[in-house]
Amino acid sequence: MNKLIWLLCCIAFTAYAQKNSLRELINRKQFEEVLSQTKLLTSSDSTHAETMYSIGEAYEGLLKYKDAFRTYKICYALDSLNRDFLYAMARTATNLGKVSEAKSSYGKILAMDSTNFYASYQLARLHYQLDELKDAMQIYSRLLDKDQDNSALWRSLGDCYTRTRQNEIAALSYFKAYSLNRENGSLANTLINTLLRLGGKDAADALAICDTALFYNPGNIQLRQSKGMALYTNKQYAAADSVYTALMAEGDSSYTTVSYTGVSRYNAGLFLASIEPLELAYQMDTTSAEICLLLGSSLGKTYDRERAFVFFDKAEKAMQPSELLVNQLLLFRADIHMKARNFEESSRLYYQAYQRNKKQIDYLAQIAFMYSAKNNESYRTEEEKQRGLFIHYYYASEMLKNGPNTGQLRYLTNLLQSFHQELFFKGIKELPMLAPDGKRSMLSADDLQAVIKALEIKNKESKSDNNKNEAL
Repeated sequence: MNKLIWLLCCIAFTAYAQKNSLRELINRKQFEEVLSQTKLLTSSDSTHAETMYSIGEAYEGLLKYKDAFRTYKICYALDSLNRDFLYAMARTATNLGKVSEAKSSYGKILAMDSTNFYASYQLARLHYQLDELKDAMQIYSRLLDKDQDNSALWRSLGDCYTRTRQNEIAALSYFKAYSLNRENGSLANTLINTLLRLGGKDAADALAICDTALFYNPGNIQLRQSKGMALYTNKQYAAADSVYTALMAEGDSSYTTVSYTGVSRYNAGLFLASIEPLELAYQMDTTSAEICLLLGSSLGKTYDRERAFVFFDKAEKAMQPSELLVNQLLLFRADIHMKARNFEESSRLYYQAYQRNKKQIDYLAQIAFMYSAKNNESYRTEEEKQRGLFIHYYYASEMLKNGPNTGQLRYLTNLLQSFHQELFFKGIKELPMLAPDGKRSMLSADDLQAVIKALEIKNKESKSDNNKNEAL
């Protein structure tokens, strides 16, 4: 009996010593040493939660989050009431992008203690990352009800308002955070930029905050850049130039600093001095219309009018909208007008889009659809009839050039033949047409007959090809 007690004591002491050894290594951040000792562990050690937790911490310390998360899950399976295990699972799940797992872990902690500050705060951060801003704001507001003097919470709430574009409320939240922690340069910079976005009197307030923030952080480059922007926004161009020039002299070669050095000098009337930084800014971004304009103007006002016109041309080109976006705008407008049965305006826009890109013959098909008819006598008005004749004749002509839509051949042939019959029975040689762009023209009987014959030939060829395919 005594021997058994002695043996159990030895086992317990060995386990205790091993746990303490791993804990000491973790405390000294010797994570690799912890993992090397895992080779000496037995299968029974995997059922010891504290030992496995130390191993999980070692994996996490080495940024091996997948292994850490797997290990922490083992710990939680061994002891589901241990909050440290849940915190560790949530933490590593977040690093792995397993947001649902992280939210679940924090939710379990809050189920045990709904007032837990850390779990609530981390859950709010997860909501923010997922753009679940309403949920995040509710948690931050609830935490602030208990702690009105928490600068970090006010800033986080401000971030939510910024994300939802409520800049005025965001500014108030940031100001509350800043008033509680005036030494935080990053927070001050966030507040300044928010005020500058608001403009007006808020831009003047931003300048005052810059001075206070720089008192606590005199060498902060971001704050100095923001002060330059605040001076520029408040139209103190010479003072803004002084700030930006000093930053450039200290090696700040960012595009913002370089470009606003040039822009500030230009607005201060220092045209010759503005050329060098504006040229540097142009080399960094050749697509900026503003830089091209001001550089061209500075060159024209000083010594090189020939180059000035070159940059004016570049500015004009940079101001041109994207060809793709222009086409999309035309098509979106045309589509909505068609749905509203504003066929005249819709056809004009589709016709304009086709003139820009004649590979898209479907645009003409859309217009033909709006003016479709059984025959020439089906149109309600003379104008509608002229529009119908033009688009079907034009559509058929273009389709024959680009490869016919075989499904439209018979319809086009029959409709155009009805117009040709009108010419014959009335004894006239041409019919009036009205294009979608408002231009009027006359269609001769010969031209109409030529298109009808070409359609008939294509229709016969299409039938022949279909018969061959069926035979095969």
